[in-house]
This record gives sequence, C-alpha cells and structure tokens, in this order.
Amino acid sequence: MQHCSKRSKLEGQNGIFEAAVALRSKIKELQSGPYESAETLMSFFSSPKLDAYESDFGWGKPKLSEVLLSWCLSDCRDKEGGIEVGVAFGRAHMQKFNTILEEILADIALHDHEKVQVFG
Repeated sequence: MQHCSKRSKLEGQNGIFEAAVALRSKIKELQSGPYESAETLMSFFSSPKLDAYESDFGWGKPKLSEVLLSWCLSDCRDKEGGIEVGVAFGRAHMQKFNTILEEILADIALHDHEKVQVFG
C-alpha cells in the first residue's frame, strides 16, 4: 500500500494527521479496490546486492529470511517534493492498525473541532 503526500505537509504541525489521513485513504482504497477479494497478497522485493542469505552478523548465516511486517518511506515518483509511505502487515495486524488509525483520526478531528469552536 503506497500513498504520495507532500513532504511539507508531513513535516508541518499536522504531520501525524496528514500521514494518518493518507494511510486511511489507502486502506479504504485497498478494501474496495482490486485487492478486495484477494485471500492472500504477496509482494516481492529483491536486489542482487542484498544477499540476505550471505549476511553474517556474527551469529552465522540465516536459515530463513522473511518480512513479517514492513514500513517504507521514500520519495514520491509522481509528485515533486512528495513522500511515499508504505506499510505491510498480516491481516490481523492490519485490522488492528486500521482500528487504531481510525481512533486517532477521530480523536484529532474532535480536537480540531474543539479548537475551531474555542479560537474560531
């Protein structure tokens, strides 16, 4: 799941909110998009320079290399000054993440509404 957002928005005062909105948007898009009926989604990433099974950090070479969850931040391909945020979790963790994200957005929206009424 990837979403482009302006880097300046993420670096600003409401950066967490902007990231949460972008993530919620992409989660909803996946739930109703081409992946809607997919039981299993696989994503492959590799580099000939990665050599995951040749890496030895002092306790021997790995017998198995898996990515159970993933976060990725990178420059946005389509927007100047944008940033892509990608997350990948198993189904149960993604559902929990989505629930927490919805709660955070609701809380932020409530506080923003209170600020508007107090200061507006």
